[in-house]
Amino acid sequence: MFPSPCLSDSLLRLSLQSRLWQSLYALLSTGCQVDSFPCTLSECSRCAASLSRVLWDRLVLTGDFCEKLFFLSLLYDVETGTAWVADRKKTERWERAFEEAAGACFAETEAGDNLLRIRLCRCLADYFYFDPSPEEDDWFLFLRGTVRHWAATYSPATGWEGLPLSDALERVEVINRYSYMFLDPSADRVTAAAYDFYSRAAALSPVPDYPLWSLCHALALEGHALLLEPDRAARIVSRLASYARLHPEDGDMALCLLSCRMASLAAQCDLHLAADY
Repeated sequence: MFPSPCLSDSLLRLSLQSRLWQSLYALLSTGCQVDSFPCTLSECSRCAASLSRVLWDRLVLTGDFCEKLFFLSLLYDVETGTAWVADRKKTERWERAFEEAAGACFAETEAGDNLLRIRLCRCLADYFYFDPSPEEDDWFLFLRGTVRHWAATYSPATGWEGLPLSDALERVEVINRYSYMFLDPSADRVTAAAYDFYSRAAALSPVPDYPLWSLCHALALEGHALLLEPDRAARIVSRLASYARLHPEDGDMALCLLSCRMASLAAQCDLHLAADY
C-alpha cells in the first residue's frame, strides 16, 4: 500500500517520497489522521528509514556531484523531518558526507553559477543551520555572497536571464531557506518577486512537469519571505488530479499527486493549530 523505494527509482520518485513521508509525519505528530491514507506514526517512521537507506546507497553509487548534493538535501530533509529529536550519529554521518562532496566539487562550483551551485548552497544552509558563529567559515561566506549576488542580479523584467525555469525556482527556494535559517532578510523582496515571476511562468506549462509542479506546490506553502498561498497549492493539486484521471497508469503522476495532497493537508493542519493559539 505504501510507496516502496528502490535503487532504480528516479530522482523524481525519491524526491516525492521524501516529501510524502515528511508531510505525513507532520500530520500524524499533531494527532491528525488521513482516512484516505491510513498510516500510523511508527509506520511512517519505518517508511522514512527505508527511504533513507536507499538514498545513502544512491549517494555512494553516483559519481555526479549535482546528484550527490541532491541526495544529501533529501537525506537532510527526511532524517530531520521524520523525527522528534535530532539523532547525533545521523547528523555527523551527513556532515561527513557533505564535507567530502563539497570539498571535491567546490572549485568547480566557484567557476560557474549553475544548478551545481544552487544545490551546493542548499546543502551549505543545512550544514551551518545550528552553527553559533558561521561567519567565521569561508564556506558560509561563499553561501552568503552567492545569495546576495543572486539578489543583485535579478531583473523584474527578465528574471535571471538564461536560467532555466526549474533552476530558478530551486534558487528561490534556497534564498528563502537561507533568509529563514540565518535571519538575513536582505534578499526577501527579491525572493518574493522572483517567486511570483517564475511561478506564473510555471503555470503556463502546457504539459505535465511533475518536478516543476511539485516544487511550485512546495513554494506556495513555504511562507517566510514568500506569500503563503494555500489556494495556489490547491489549484496545482486540482490540475494534477485532472491529469491523474486521464492517465491512471502514470505512477509518477499518482505519487506526485499523493505527496502534494499530504503536504497541503499538513499545511492546513498547521494553520488550524496556529489559529487555535
